[in-house]
Amino acid sequence: MVEFANPDKVEALPEGSNVDELLDKPDDEFAAALGFQDETDEAFVKEKPEVKDAEKEATEKKEALKNVPIEQQVGDEEGPQEPGEGEKKTEEEVAAETKAEAEKKEEEVKLLTDFTVVDEAGEQVDPKSLKLKLDFKANKKDYNDVPIDKVVLLAKMGVYNQDKQDEVENSKRYVAEVAQVNKALRTAVDELRSEFDDLLSNEEYRDAAVEQFAKQNTPEEKARKERDELARQRQDLEHQQKTQVATEYIATNIQPAITQILHTYPSVSEDEMLGRFNRLIAPYLVNGVVQPHNLPRVKEVVDTELNMWAQSIHLEREDAKQVVEKRVQSEKTKTALEKKRVARVVKPRGKAAKTQRKSKTYASAEDWANRAPTDILEESLGE
Repeated sequence: MVEFANPDKVEALPEGSNVDELLDKPDDEFAAALGFQDETDEAFVKEKPEVKDAEKEATEKKEALKNVPIEQQVGDEEGPQEPGEGEKKTEEEVAAETKAEAEKKEEEVKLLTDFTVVDEAGEQVDPKSLKLKLDFKANKKDYNDVPIDKVVLLAKMGVYNQDKQDEVENSKRYVAEVAQVNKALRTAVDELRSEFDDLLSNEEYRDAAVEQFAKQNTPEEKARKERDELARQRQDLEHQQKTQVATEYIATNIQPAITQILHTYPSVSEDEMLGRFNRLIAPYLVNGVVQPHNLPRVKEVVDTELNMWAQSIHLEREDAKQVVEKRVQSEKTKTALEKKRVARVVKPRGKAAKTQRKSKTYASAEDWANRAPTDILEESLGE
């Protein structure tokens, strides 16, 4: 479980940027051109110094001491010692010193960012003791042998990168809109400049423009424009009023009548009803719309023709349904009678014939005297 804080915000949009070049660039280059700092770049994070393995250093020093005399390893002050004892003591000292140096180096190593690691038991683990290196792909780049603290730092940047991506997208949309407006303004300015140049350089064009302006701005012409504008506004207002009246009439009169017909004749579907309704009101359509003064006539059509049509369709389907039900019931009755007839034909009649018993034999007169009474009694009880 890793805990980290949110990073700072991005820089503001610089001035003097070329709009067309910015829009054609990829997102990362576009963000860099706008002043966003690409914190996902591997060069942004300082490499973590690697700690040399203590066991590996101990093994290397052991190999180096094999070719050195024991007296030189221990020193002359300790006096002569047995080769085995001196060599064993030197190896232990070298291993202890190497381990101490490695631990000292590990303590001196600083993490690239602060974070907390908790194991399954809920106890905190020293992040410096983790010797994990990960391989992954992010922002279309491959990262190999990345230490855990650097991964956490990149994760912090990942939280920030989402905000940066949103800023980039918003900036792109804003720049595109501004570019479109700017293009339209430039076109208008170019047209005005061209017309201004024609007015100054061409007398005939200037005289014609002055004459046309005078005609379009006479008191009579201004009054005519005002009358036309007033008539247009009046026409729009009448159209809105008619539309509102028609909408209210349909909602309060025609729609409830159609709904009532659907409830009364449930065998008629809504699609069938609307299709028939559209065919019946076709004579009252003008440019695909029923005029407000024809709405009462449409209501009458719904109450008479549409209702009668739905009634006839419903009755036909109900009659057909009853005929089918009668036919099914008749077939069920015939089936039951046929089963009874077949049962009477195959039913056995009379009494079952008695099976002839086999006569019993006896080996001797003595055997007959012993078994015959019992056999006769059993045969009598069995009958």
